[in-house]
Amino acid sequence: MRAIIKKYGWLILLQGAAALLLSFAMVNGVDIVSGAVDELLAGAAVRPAAYAPPLILFTLLAVLAAFLKNYGGKAAAIGILGDCRREVMAKLPRIEYAYYDRSGTANVVSRLISDVKEAEKFFSDILLEIISTLATGLITFIYIGQISGWLLLAVAISYPFVLASVKIISKRVIQLARQRKSYIDSETAKVYDIIAGMEIAKSYNLQDVMAGRLAGATADVFGVEVKRARITSYMEALRMLLKWIPGIICLGVGAMMVSGGSISAGELMAFLILTERAFDALSGLPYCLNEAADAAVALERLSELLQAPEEASGGVKELGVGDIAVEFASVGFAYGEQQVLHDLNFAVKRGERVAFVGESGSGKSTVFKLICGFVRPNEGSCRLFGRDFADYDVDFVREHIALITQEAFLFPAGIAENVSYGRMGASQMEIESACKSANIHDFIISLPDGYATLVGERGIKMSGGERQRLTLARAFLKDADILLLDEPTSALDSENERLLGEAVAKLPPDKTVIYIAHRLSTVEGCDRIFYLEKGAVKEVGSHAELLRQNGGYARLYHAWENAEEKA
Repeated sequence: MRAIIKKYGWLILLQGAAALLLSFAMVNGVDIVSGAVDELLAGAAVRPAAYAPPLILFTLLAVLAAFLKNYGGKAAAIGILGDCRREVMAKLPRIEYAYYDRSGTANVVSRLISDVKEAEKFFSDILLEIISTLATGLITFIYIGQISGWLLLAVAISYPFVLASVKIISKRVIQLARQRKSYIDSETAKVYDIIAGMEIAKSYNLQDVMAGRLAGATADVFGVEVKRARITSYMEALRMLLKWIPGIICLGVGAMMVSGGSISAGELMAFLILTERAFDALSGLPYCLNEAADAAVALERLSELLQAPEEASGGVKELGVGDIAVEFASVGFAYGEQQVLHDLNFAVKRGERVAFVGESGSGKSTVFKLICGFVRPNEGSCRLFGRDFADYDVDFVREHIALITQEAFLFPAGIAENVSYGRMGASQMEIESACKSANIHDFIISLPDGYATLVGERGIKMSGGERQRLTLARAFLKDADILLLDEPTSALDSENERLLGEAVAKLPPDKTVIYIAHRLSTVEGCDRIFYLEKGAVKEVGSHAELLRQNGGYARLYHAWENAEEKA
């Protein structure tokens, strides 16, 4: 973030220089009028020819300076926020998977929308106001000092007391800004969850419960806003003091100096005009600092996002050789303090069809996350095609892995586009071939818009079986060496399960297929089955071999069998 701001520092400097030039032109314009007033009060004839040209010159200079000041501010805001958005968008896909697990989707979305908006406001408006205020105060006080040191002293004793007040208030404002951001993240997360789970909420009549949770989150945000409003009210009172008390003090001092002959009436008029202008600007400084505090927190949060750890990646872009497609050697993994895998060892050969089964929490899904490199083992090594995953270029190795999850995910686009994400740039013929292999082509061409049919958000316009077969077509188009299927048939009816099974059976024999399975039909036809218990492989063998062992797998299998019979 600092590098981005530094890149556009020259525009911020232009903004500051233009603000100084504008204040310089304003002060000199007032000085010219002051001289004319003194001549008028002295009984001399005012000479327009002497005053008009420099007054016009400073007026034109002020117009140019005002343009450059606003241009510098807006251009800096556009450049900084544009680069920031581009960096954040480029960063998101590279951030390690664990970051999203820790932060949550709503937190990231809040940073992209709320924080960027506040940062934009700061660079386009607030920073411009702060620079203008400081420039106006600086030039004005220099001019006043040239008129009279006593006048400058009057100004000096009128304003400094507010600096301590601003410092105390701004510190509290920053604290509230951080707290407010945290509460807004929580509120956003609850809204996101409620919308995503609306079907469940309505089916279980949880509307009041969800509304209560959202009301609680909203109340937290409201409480912080009330505190912020109270501080803003203090600032408004401070603003009035800054505008009126210094003006009264300076007017009294100036009047005495005119009476004593120390300054002229014209100089007093210029002094009062400029101090009113300066104090009017400076009185708004607490407000600017209030807004700047929000922006500082927003920029801090955006910087944290930009500095989030990225996926570690090696440099190898060539698959290893040998018959082993996936091998775990003494792998241990924990989510925080929760140990999930313990000394996990197994090997899957190229072209094998294997399944991982076990009770919930036995570590099956974590195995898939490790194979895909979403997380890295705390102990041991995960090897693909004879080479440690960490040695591979992460993008390269994932080109050889296709993952199909239990909740088939489709993007809100057309069918052809969704399938094409398996291999960008694929031809329509290749897309249709993949769909035929996935037993979904006939259904697609029966639709009025065919392959251009929009699937809706998360594929809501498609049935569960149709979504699964579309994701399978996407995997077929990718033509990956390893196909991972995470409980793909758990929510399908028997017909869609049969179609999905037939599609997988069409894969070439050199493709490795690994299942996480909770259905009998899925595991029975596998070459080998790995039975996991408490994060370790307890039994390995074919379906028939494991049944003969009459161990944990047999108990689990009979439990499935009884459940399916009851269903």
